[in-house]
Amino acid sequence: MKHLKFIFILIFIISILSSDLSITAVCEDNNTITVGYLDLQNFISTDKNGEYYGTGCEYLKEIAMYTGWNYRFEKVSIDTCIEKLRSGEIDLFTPIQKTSGRVSSCLYSKNYIIKGTPVLVTGVDSKYCFNDFENYSGMKIGYARSDICAESLREILSSNGCSVEYYEYDTTADVDKALRNGEIDSEIVDSYQCINNCRILLYLSDTYSYIVCDSSRSDLMNKLDYAMDEIIQNNPDIYDNFDKKYGTQNAGVYPSFTAQEKSFISSHKTICAHIDACDVCNSCQTTREEKLLDKISELTGLEFTVCKETADSDKISSSDADIILTVNHDYMWAKNNDMRLTNTFLNSPVYLVRKTNNNNIRKIAVVENSFLAFELSKRNDIELLYCKDDKSCIDMVFKSEADASYCSEFVRVAYSSLPRYHSLSFIQSYEYTNNYAIGISGQCDILLVSILNKTLSCISQNDIISIYSTDSFKPSLGPLDMIRSNPLMFTVIISVIAVIFVFAVLMTVFTVIIRRKNVELIRAVNAKQNFLSNISHELRTPVSAIIGLNEMQLASLDDIETVRDCADKIHTSSEHLISLINSVLDISRINSGKTVIETKPFDLKKTVMMIDTVYQQIAVKNKVRLITQCGIDSQTFVIGDELRLKEVIINLISNAVKYNKTNGTVKFIVSVLDTAADRISVRFEVSDTGIGIPEAQLEDIFKPFERGAQYTHSSIPGTGLGLAISEGLIKQMGSKLRAASIPDQGSLFWFELSFERCTVSDTSKNTQPGSKSSVSVAQIPDLSGLHILIAEDNEINRAIIRHLLIPTGCSYVFADNGRQACEMFEQSELYYYSSILMDIRMPEMDGYEASDKIRSLCRDDAKSVHIIALSANAFNEDIRASLSHGMNSHITKPVDKVLLYNELNKCRKI
Repeated sequence: MKHLKFIFILIFIISILSSDLSITAVCEDNNTITVGYLDLQNFISTDKNGEYYGTGCEYLKEIAMYTGWNYRFEKVSIDTCIEKLRSGEIDLFTPIQKTSGRVSSCLYSKNYIIKGTPVLVTGVDSKYCFNDFENYSGMKIGYARSDICAESLREILSSNGCSVEYYEYDTTADVDKALRNGEIDSEIVDSYQCINNCRILLYLSDTYSYIVCDSSRSDLMNKLDYAMDEIIQNNPDIYDNFDKKYGTQNAGVYPSFTAQEKSFISSHKTICAHIDACDVCNSCQTTREEKLLDKISELTGLEFTVCKETADSDKISSSDADIILTVNHDYMWAKNNDMRLTNTFLNSPVYLVRKTNNNNIRKIAVVENSFLAFELSKRNDIELLYCKDDKSCIDMVFKSEADASYCSEFVRVAYSSLPRYHSLSFIQSYEYTNNYAIGISGQCDILLVSILNKTLSCISQNDIISIYSTDSFKPSLGPLDMIRSNPLMFTVIISVIAVIFVFAVLMTVFTVIIRRKNVELIRAVNAKQNFLSNISHELRTPVSAIIGLNEMQLASLDDIETVRDCADKIHTSSEHLISLINSVLDISRINSGKTVIETKPFDLKKTVMMIDTVYQQIAVKNKVRLITQCGIDSQTFVIGDELRLKEVIINLISNAVKYNKTNGTVKFIVSVLDTAADRISVRFEVSDTGIGIPEAQLEDIFKPFERGAQYTHSSIPGTGLGLAISEGLIKQMGSKLRAASIPDQGSLFWFELSFERCTVSDTSKNTQPGSKSSVSVAQIPDLSGLHILIAEDNEINRAIIRHLLIPTGCSYVFADNGRQACEMFEQSELYYYSSILMDIRMPEMDGYEASDKIRSLCRDDAKSVHIIALSANAFNEDIRASLSHGMNSHITKPVDKVLLYNELNKCRKI
């Protein structure tokens, strides 16, 4: 029995605990509400973090403040919502409109959660017009299955005799896609849906959407109704607040025009607009009103011509103006100025501007022809001072020329922030308000008023406020105003800018210098590499020939003919090598600027004819005809560098002959361009009928070692330095060597020089000491009886000189260096040595020092002994250096035996 009693008590306790647990579970379940919802933009939506937002979401949160509910959201279609409510899968569903079938199967909230204005919309470029029922027949209209507005639209269109086609889709997104793809002409949408790039054709009756639950959940609906009643009572503006926060704000909706309005737009493409000075600075008039006109033009297709001068409102009817911006929405003022007004598109408070603590207001500054000027003119207790803009009005108050003025909110924000105007007070006036509108000439068609009203209603308030506030009323400030605003920051900014500017300038200069240096360095390195590569090839060619021929000669000593042939070819290769070395040295000196252009008198006509005489034979040998035409009078003596001029001309003629065709022609033409008593300008040109040069290579032919691709590896001899030398010499003479060519037809080279005339020809000055122009001997001279001292340290050079002197019969002796040569001369008998052959570069004492020392010796023959310089230095300054050190002449190595014999012959005559 005791055991039964114990078991009974245990069962009782367990049942109580189970009951408590079940009650707790029920309470917990009742506290979490599953809300099914339609997927409508900005109603119940999720952001990228999965958080819910939107009008419906915020309304449900307000309800939770009175019910304590927690929510779990589930996206549900309109077709399955009733079934899910009955099965208990969801507790509430929203938004949903009332129909007879739905009302009988579920409970509706007493208050609506969202109000909508259904509209029939079409594409921006659609042919259909607003309320144009006559042309709606045949239109294809799409709507969503959940939308009950289709019936209302059917009734409206049917009553107006319109026969249209209807297409039903699963969702509003499908309908919108069909309209964009051209499957339908229009679609039904609600105002809370996002409407983009469309025009409204019809407005339907307002719709109301509610929250519903299953008909068996009256307790749930009672709590919901109670909470919604409390919300409306405590916050009557809740619907407006949600609409401002989540409404579409007319985004993407274009104004809907009737057929008559469309006709007006197409026939009145250009509207003349004046900008009034009301409530805006003169310097800002080109910003806000023109921005507003641009927006209107975008939405309507109308174009506006703007008069940027201040328009007098009372003259608008006679000034060809159609509209005026911006005016205050006052019918009496508009009537006095023969204007119509659009609806107010922006409201702005008016502020009284006065000096602080100045309550005695008698003189008021106002903008001329403004709304406030019109209103204040009715008062007899004040004096009006008319100004052209708001800045002038405020400045008059600031300077105490006026007691007060009035301005808009936008002007107040701009000027009250300036330290300069801190002495002014801006007090809101409740007597006046700026209600911005557009004035339309009374002579314009009334349709223009309707068009502008519709357009302004399609521009969101945010856009209008942005147009009328951002930089619209920004006053033109001078430097002092900006400094007053924040002197410390201004000083810091100026200092930073100055430092940055100086740094930027220095960095720019350094960067440019470094870049230029880098470019020059790269060019120099590339040029050096190319030069070394080319000169290596050119020098190795004759050297290789000499070495090879010498080996052949040594291997064929028994064959006299082979030895003689090799010797001749070695001689030819040696001359080519010397020519190449001289050319390389010439181009090097020209590039370094060390070449000196002589200024000596010479007969220009004689020089030209001498070149012709020499090259006639060469031309005949090459089977080429040389034609020389000289337009210079005989005995035309000029001052210049005859040697360099001949070098350039000979180079051009030599090239023309070498690269000509068999039986071709070379023309050497010298013509006078201009002549005067003291100067003569001459053009030298050489043309040929040869192989020519491609145009792409014309710019490169004056570079060292450039010979042209068509004959670089040909059998025609050449170093590729002649034109580079010629171009450098002509440039130093103050002119430019030019070229033109046509492949397979020939080439033309020309340059122009201006010479100074001279009356006396000193031809002796035109001959270099030791040059080949001296009298030459026909055979080896008899120099017996001459004693010659030779200062030469190189054994090979000694052997060569010995080879040249032995046949002449003279006696000679060698000195190893300049010091030994001086000692041998000083120890010799008076007048023993007839001549001294002096090398320049020698150990212990060079040739210059030795010559100076010999000339300074105290013996009679020291001044008269004939000293001949033997040197590999071949430039004019080298020759002058030898002469300046007391030498009689200069012979360049390798020694030309003709020159040597000529000089030694002079000693014999002495």
